[in-house]
Amino acid sequence: MSQMYNPKTASITHNSEAVRSNMDKEMRSDEKTDFTKSVPDDVLSYILSFLSIDEAVRSCILSKKWKNLWKNTSHIEFNSTKMIRPLSQLLLSRESQTTMDLKSITKGVSRYGFLVYRIIFRHIGDLCSCSFLHLWKSLLYGELQSWVEYLLRNKKGMKNLKLECELDNGEMEEYFIFKDDIPKLHFSHGIFATLGSLELINYTINCSNAFVGCKNLQTLKLERINLDDATINDILNNCVVLENIKLNGSTGFKKLIIINQSLKVLQLECLCVDELKVSCENLEVLFLDSIICPTNAASIYTPNLTTFSSYCYSKFGKMHGVDKGHSILKACEILQHSSMVSSFQ
Repeated sequence: MSQMYNPKTASITHNSEAVRSNMDKEMRSDEKTDFTKSVPDDVLSYILSFLSIDEAVRSCILSKKWKNLWKNTSHIEFNSTKMIRPLSQLLLSRESQTTMDLKSITKGVSRYGFLVYRIIFRHIGDLCSCSFLHLWKSLLYGELQSWVEYLLRNKKGMKNLKLECELDNGEMEEYFIFKDDIPKLHFSHGIFATLGSLELINYTINCSNAFVGCKNLQTLKLERINLDDATINDILNNCVVLENIKLNGSTGFKKLIIINQSLKVLQLECLCVDELKVSCENLEVLFLDSIICPTNAASIYTPNLTTFSSYCYSKFGKMHGVDKGHSILKACEILQHSSMVSSFQ
């Protein structure tokens, strides 16, 4: 018996096929649609600011709209470990493990320097902040100095700068016999004057000229920095409106004297000095970790302090304490020779 035609069922089937066809068309259309076209360029550039510069530049291949967006980012992060292979990987990739392939290393360093120059010259927007994690040879060849000074002179809105020298993995021993020959960080007179925040990691500094006229610098962080008494005192004296200071693992100076009425936060970590004097009337937060100093040579005056933390567990501190013949200052010893508020958080 032949199946009878049912108009109602046929209509439902036809409608279902039409709906399915429309959905397929919409899905195919969605796959081709670039939803970022409706997003303003300045918003996309702001998003790219959160990426390292090599990742931000790669976005230019996405479409014509993305081609120049990275050139207007408000923050640039240069990272040598991402832009070229790290020196350790270059060494491991050598065919011969017994002889150093200096040609390969030099080629990698030169390529990194060339990329940085191209990027900073092509950036056209306002730049608020910049950070460099660079190879030590960039400091030796003077490339770092030229990059930073170009940006600070041509990007008037740049307020925040972070510089870090990548650890050398032993290659520096091939070039420098004496410690004093290690490349030093040196910039032009007053080049940091417009900055509001500065962080330096893994350098030797023997001149404070770059800090002359630093009337805007509010945050200064020095980590694993080698500098003498005159240099660190000149730096602190030039930065008259500092509100946040951090000194971590820095060496070379024997006396640390901080007298500042604008300072609010002070962090001192892994330091070994013969004298420590802090006089900051408006200091609110004081953090001390593994400070080696004769007890009778440490004095702290912070009458408006609200938060005080003190630790003495650092291996670095214990080793230097044995060498110097002093133990790490304990909280009770600090309080005994200090003028602070009576209660802490």
